Amino acid sequence: MRKIVVILPLLLILVLATLTVYADTSVKYSVNDWQIHAVINQDGSIDVKEYITYKVSPEHEGPVIRYIDISQASYVENLNVSGVIDVDPEEDITTAETEPYELVDKPEQNTGGTYALKPGVNADEIQEVHIYLPRDQQEETVVLSYKLNDFVFLYRDTAAVVWNPVINGYGNKIGNIDIRLSLSQKGGIDNIHPFVYGALNGNSQVLENGTINITGYKLQPEEFMEVVVLFPKSVVAEGRKLIDNDVVQKVLEEQQAKMEEMELLREKREQEQRFRTTITIIIAAGILGIGICGYLLYVRFNRSKSDEKKPDEQVDRKPMEHDVPEKGTGFRSILAKVMPKVPEKKGQEVLGDLPADYYTPAELSVLLRGKRIKPADIVATLLDLIVRRYVDIETVEKGNEAHYILRLKEYEPNSLKAHEEYLVNWFIKDIGDGNEVSTEAIKQSASASGAGDVFSTRLIIWRKLVLNQARRWKFWERGPFLWRSKRTEFGEKHYSEWMKFRMFLKGTNLEINSIPLEKWEKFLVYAFSLGLGENVVNALKTALAERSSGTADDGLTILHESNFHAIDEWFHLINSFSFARNITTRLVQSLSSIPRLAGRGRDRTM
Repeated sequence: MRKIVVILPLLLILVLATLTVYADTSVKYSVNDWQIHAVINQDGSIDVKEYITYKVSPEHEGPVIRYIDISQASYVENLNVSGVIDVDPEEDITTAETEPYELVDKPEQNTGGTYALKPGVNADEIQEVHIYLPRDQQEETVVLSYKLNDFVFLYRDTAAVVWNPVINGYGNKIGNIDIRLSLSQKGGIDNIHPFVYGALNGNSQVLENGTINITGYKLQPEEFMEVVVLFPKSVVAEGRKLIDNDVVQKVLEEQQAKMEEMELLREKREQEQRFRTTITIIIAAGILGIGICGYLLYVRFNRSKSDEKKPDEQVDRKPMEHDVPEKGTGFRSILAKVMPKVPEKKGQEVLGDLPADYYTPAELSVLLRGKRIKPADIVATLLDLIVRRYVDIETVEKGNEAHYILRLKEYEPNSLKAHEEYLVNWFIKDIGDGNEVSTEAIKQSASASGAGDVFSTRLIIWRKLVLNQARRWKFWERGPFLWRSKRTEFGEKHYSEWMKFRMFLKGTNLEINSIPLEKWEKFLVYAFSLGLGENVVNALKTALAERSSGTADDGLTILHESNFHAIDEWFHLINSFSFARNITTRLVQSLSSIPRLAGRGRDRTM
């Protein structure tokens, strides 16, 4: 018993110590709130006023440092620092009374109310402002004002601002940041395009009065904030930084890629949060389990000692009124009485329609496998668009090989779901020429050197759109454990129906001829997401082998005689996806490479 008393506390200490693995290191100061008001002038300069509320640890000694990005300006001027007096939480901080700080060349240690200017590591890119706060204040709001000259780029097709209010590699924890960027001359809201990159919880918008609003919250030290704004050149008619290039299309493409990078970062953060939650639950369960085991061992130890003190006694036990008779005792015999007998297996049932056709095959995949979207679901979505007449299909012969041409038809706006429209844009408009694409081109795009990562990134975006769409059906809900979900009553009902349909498709003797081929086209679409595409195709090959040439099948698409003989191209398409064999590894590699993206050099002149 003494060993147990000693071991249990040691185990508890060991388990609790593991919690420190995820504890953040002590931060000496951080930013609670940060408001930036800036105005772009006609000469291309920008006037900036910052209201920064610092939270300082009592152990902190020395200044807080503001790193100002001056890389896009010819020079900085009128830099001043002041402190806010008597902050009222109910009032707007920008209207509070301020007291100027003293600029000093060599500040004495911990001399509150002073500041010093120092060049950064790269003097032409960073201006350091060392601010010495009053020693008795653990929270202090300071105001910085300065002007950046020749800050705006003037291209042939637009004016542009590239600004890093939070510089990469120089960040602190930031609770909230709110940037208001105004134009001295109005240029029309529709012609202003703001972007923000580097902050997971960053957002950009144009307010009704034409002010650009950039926000972010809960920024970690490794995050940064890069702001790009495109606006009409007429706003900065007197600007001097002229560049004889068109840049709008390039910027839009770069920002699209950066948005996808941020999506990957958010996905990584969600995974880490789920992992931490799981670890916390496991640790809590471990502590509880150790406590219960200790208690049971303690009770058993005391009981065994008390039993040793009692004399051996033989007690004749009388049968109780509710004792179960010996014959047929035990759980299995009781279960046998209450459980109905399993009916004998009947012959193959012929199903005449899909269990549900109002959600797409990709959404069906979410019902079946949760978040595990597969490359076959992409093919199923393409087939579904063909069968529903959004895309035309044509077979092209090349010697002994054949592939398909997929040609986009006109369709009503908003008639496709988000993941369907994304797939159309991805394949036909990005890989193709905007009107059509060949399956050969899709395969080449998937397997081309250097294109695999792009293809994987596109798949991740498409997968997220599928999950968002499927979430509306409420197939799944949170289970008793945070890391596991369970199907809802609606989800269970549909899952059962689809499993019955799957058994029908898996049957060795599919009743091909008893069901119209138009329905078999729909069945084949969903068979890919059910994992039975090959089974159904083989059965169709056998059944249609004797189809006479010229058979009236004008109502068919993928099963049309002119297209069906190349049906194996869909399997070649799946196999060509470089991520199909090991999507999990590729995803992890993509996620793990993202921090390097944040640290790479950025094109400062676009």
